[in-house]
Amino acid sequence: MYGLVPEYSGRGRPPTQPQPGKDWLYLQMVKHRDEHGHLEKIQLKAVWGNLNELLDLLGKSTAYIERSHLTARLFNARLTRKTLAFSKDIELHEAAVIWEDAYYNWIRPHKSLRLETLTSFP
Repeated sequence: MYGLVPEYSGRGRPPTQPQPGKDWLYLQMVKHRDEHGHLEKIQLKAVWGNLNELLDLLGKSTAYIERSHLTARLFNARLTRKTLAFSKDIELHEAAVIWEDAYYNWIRPHKSLRLETLTSFP
């Protein structure tokens, strides 16, 4: 689904797997644990892109991104893991993500706004 299938060079089997783009940035956090399962250290690894560029963009923690993904999974069943709710078409998946963003940002009352909302209609 992600990336582009490279052009066929004429030799061997034609490529079928999409390959990442040259401008892609992907950071992996590798957690090292001791024999009791306690976290000892976290190593940052650049899968695609330059590590310094990734750290400038994201910082040394992916907590904000992980929190955003969790919120998206809670409000959009198509992003939930191990579920029967899935999208067969990419257009329908994009529409579901847009609905989830619109609901979260424009309709849902947030506690951080500190405004009273109507709990019952007159």
